[in-house]
Amino acid sequence: MKLTKNQTGFSLLEILITTIIVCLLMYYAVKVYYKSSTLDEKTKKELSEQSINSNNYPGMVKDSKSKIEDSNNNTKKQEEQIKQIE
Repeated sequence: MKLTKNQTGFSLLEILITTIIVCLLMYYAVKVYYKSSTLDEKTKKELSEQSINSNNYPGMVKDSKSKIEDSNNNTKKQEEQIKQIE
């Protein structure tokens, strides 16, 4: 088969590379968007009153987990004290 005209258009390789670049850009954009979640003023105030770090999400989760663990430990200690009294 002989081609007499110049072919115009995009090759498969060009389309794949463009698609990969667009997907990577979207991945990083979504990652940054979800990492920098914003909290309203009321929520920030409540978190600061409970001494929970609200500057970044991982820090907030870590502080919340430690508060829950402390609360659970205190509850266990109180239960043990009640058992000893009885």
